[in-house]
Amino acid sequence: MTATAPPDVVALPLEQALEQLRAAGWRVQVRTTAPPHSVPAGGAQRVVRQRATGPEEVELVVAWERYARASRWSPPPAGDSRG
Repeated sequence: MTATAPPDVVALPLEQALEQLRAAGWRVQVRTTAPPHSVPAGGAQRVVRQRATGPEEVELVVAWERYARASRWSPPPAGDSRG
């Protein structure tokens, strides 16, 4: 079997990207990214990055088109390892 690259879906809306990749036989994992201290403020989720992670497997990183600054954000307590 010859290795092939997945269809280029960067900048497409998430649903359209998923449709194209699945139709071409790729399994898809989706991760979301966002600016710090923000909340989605509308628009569509779009693919901002894609990479093949294995045979017929691809990872998509998506982000909303618009964000707003989170109104109530506080940093984690000192010593908190989650941050």
